[in-house]
Amino acid sequence: MTAKQILSTVASAIALSLLGNVAQAQAECPKAGSLKNFAQITAQADIFNGCDVTTEVSFVGAGAGGYYVFSAYDLDGLTMFRVMPVGQPPSFNQLGALEAYSVVIEHSKADVVFSVKVGDTLRLRGAMDYRKANGYDTGIASRVFRAQSIEVIKK
Repeated sequence: MTAKQILSTVASAIALSLLGNVAQAQAECPKAGSLKNFAQITAQADIFNGCDVTTEVSFVGAGAGGYYVFSAYDLDGLTMFRVMPVGQPPSFNQLGALEAYSVVIEHSKADVVFSVKVGDTLRLRGAMDYRKANGYDTGIASRVFRAQSIEVIKK
């Protein structure tokens, strides 16, 4: 096999794998916009990956915080903020950095992110973007919720 044939075969295998994952996720998705518990969405990220859902979260802070998000995520044009399931406090990792889930939203829809306080409850509509690193689920860093809309429901 030539290098070109090998690359073509590998690319085809990757594409089929990705399409299979999307098809599986879409087959298991709840009705578009269904209200789902954020703890369930993050714990079952493989099931909710790519599903259009509505959820309620507790605001933690603007920005990425003290941990990383994989470079595999395209974050251009997006504002990042951190949240936790309602009633669940953020935790600290072994390096002492505050860990909370990442949410991104278009800059044009992000003004509310800069007017809320820690602990305020937000209603988000969007989809979980779940990615493994080299085949491993790395917890919070493997999960980014891509919000299409954001609403403050409790200050």
